[in-house]
Amino acid sequence: MNKQISRVWSFASDSNPNIEYETLQYTDGTTSCNCKGWTRRVAVDGSRSCKHSRYVDMGIADDHCIATHNYEPNNKHHH
Repeated sequence: MNKQISRVWSFASDSNPNIEYETLQYTDGTTSCNCKGWTRRVAVDGSRSCKHSRYVDMGIADDHCIATHNYEPNNKHHH
């Protein structure tokens, strides 16, 4: 199942500035991240989160990331 990615944020690792993590936001509003916090921690209900995905959920990812890319199709605005 390939979900459509809408945005990607890159965050520098706190413990190692040479490591970057990517947090993805899908068009259905869900997020995923490739940091250890995300991959190792699963909540009782099966959901996952990390500080990076929480930044995205809270709408402040742009303040913390080192880069962001928007994959939203731009053709919505064309007539």
